[in-house]
Amino acid sequence: MAAFVPLGRTGIGWFLGWLVLTAGVVVAVRRHAAELPRPQRWVRAGWAAAALALLAVLAVLGFRNAWWLVTFCVLGALGCAALAIVGGRGVRSILFSLVAAPIAAVRGLPWVRGHIRAPGEAGDARRVVGSVTATVVVLVVFGALLSSADAAFSQVLGALIPEISVGGVFRWLFLAAVGALIAVAAVYTIAAPPDLTSVDRPTARSVGLVEWAPPIATLTALFGGFVAVQFTVLFGAALSRLPDPVRRCTLSWIVDDLAEPDPWYAWNLGRQRARAVLDRLGPDAIGNQRDCRRADQFDLPKNPRATR
Repeated sequence: MAAFVPLGRTGIGWFLGWLVLTAGVVVAVRRHAAELPRPQRWVRAGWAAAALALLAVLAVLGFRNAWWLVTFCVLGALGCAALAIVGGRGVRSILFSLVAAPIAAVRGLPWVRGHIRAPGEAGDARRVVGSVTATVVVLVVFGALLSSADAAFSQVLGALIPEISVGGVFRWLFLAAVGALIAVAAVYTIAAPPDLTSVDRPTARSVGLVEWAPPIATLTALFGGFVAVQFTVLFGAALSRLPDPVRRCTLSWIVDDLAEPDPWYAWNLGRQRARAVLDRLGPDAIGNQRDCRRADQFDLPKNPRATR
């Protein structure tokens, strides 16, 4: 799935890649997870669902390249995943989880290597590696032959499979390594969970409702206001109230952003809606450099990226 995670654009591939990773970990640790107390299982499942929900946001973000919001969603998903892996209910154990999960990814490598070299499991590992290698060879060799034989099939295959390039291969290897480390951290930690009782030991100083509620409520209100404004822009007529040269100039920037179609793994609801609106408006509504020069009379950013 690493090949279908679009780093250049937000899209559904982020969610699908994380979903596959989560499903693989759940299958691998189902026996150990069954030994956890029921409340812990529900709490950890909730954190895992929260991580998936945060990455699902990337499938609906618009074409505005709000990478600060993407960063928050990705980091938040990693934090939720750490809590799902290590657990933790108090402030100290939660902070410990955020540090322990990355460390477990490194500490778990010898543990994984030991399992692969075990007498009963070495054959299974070789069969898996052989199967993956054979699958890749079949796809590359016969996919290339069939694509060269029929133009229609080549077009369909090109839409389904990412374009193979040197940079793309390195990106896939990097993402596959990151996903593998996350899986190792999850399986290793859940199979041998750390003792958090000493971390959450009672102390004379505790954080009360008066201390944590105001900043959390303020942050929630800020994000709620941001989402409300985004919905207003999307559904409250998505630029129509702007002065004409500004509207036409802005639409020209958006057309440039959406010039190339997205592959299926980079599908995004915001960009799909934007393309539908542009098709409805028609080419006459799209401005050019003259409209952008006329828009200079308004107090607006002089560069397209400054508006995103």
